[in-house]
Amino acid sequence: MDERKAKILEIIKEKGPVLPIDIAQEIEADLLISSAILSEMVRQKELQISHIKIGSSPLYFLPEQKSDLEKFTEHLELREKKVFEMLKKKTIIDDDKISHADRVAIRNLKDFAIPIKVTQGGKSYLFWRFYLTHKEEVAEKLKALMEKAKLKVEEAKVAEERIEEIKEIKEVELRAIEKPVLKAKITSRTLAFKEKILEYSKNNNIMPLGEGTLENGEVTMPVAIKSEIGNLQFLVVARDKKSINDADISLAYNLGQDAKMPVLFITNGKLNAKGKVYAESLKGQLIFKQLK
Repeated sequence: MDERKAKILEIIKEKGPVLPIDIAQEIEADLLISSAILSEMVRQKELQISHIKIGSSPLYFLPEQKSDLEKFTEHLELREKKVFEMLKKKTIIDDDKISHADRVAIRNLKDFAIPIKVTQGGKSYLFWRFYLTHKEEVAEKLKALMEKAKLKVEEAKVAEERIEEIKEIKEVELRAIEKPVLKAKITSRTLAFKEKILEYSKNNNIMPLGEGTLENGEVTMPVAIKSEIGNLQFLVVARDKKSINDADISLAYNLGQDAKMPVLFITNGKLNAKGKVYAESLKGQLIFKQLK
């Protein structure tokens, strides 16, 4: 194992969930390099990353330290904190029995709220369990909740219509089915922009790790960047746009979070005032590069 990775594991084992800046100071490395190492350790399942943020930074922790994240719930939004306390107390919540605002909040509590889909009589019902609640207790409470809601079928059919296997799902999307959207034909300008990005990568020891995705005005692809400790994986998000704002930076950052990689944002445009403030807050997780 890499010496720095071994040291990081020791630090987190001793201190619990940490921020990238904490690791950078401990191993005396650049914040960006530290973030890249942490992201790689998450991909290799040596560490886990939180959804809860301290400022704009997630926490990194060992799998067995998940419960330690509760120490950071003070950083949740007010509504999210209220719903967290409610879920912790009740352990199981029926999605249909809470307000719209609470539904939005509980979907943001991905570290603590586990969605469960129960199918009965051909219909699906959504519940949420507190992440530390044992599955045996969950099954018992679900049966009680469904009976209370009068979802139990006639006695003659109880054996056939029993609650089906409980399945935990990673994420639940409550949205209407959308019609398929035809992708616009990629313009020659975008193809030329992609070539410019590839040329920049070649000249700066950046190696593409795949084709990535290409849309008009945007190129996204995973890359490996050579460093003093070996190749580090980043997600390149390139925008062909004159002015880059905070929304552009936010979108790129979210793509990086989904891919569990720090972001190299490349553009031929200028970063506006709001964009600069937001990009600065993501230091260590996003690099902004303007092409000349």
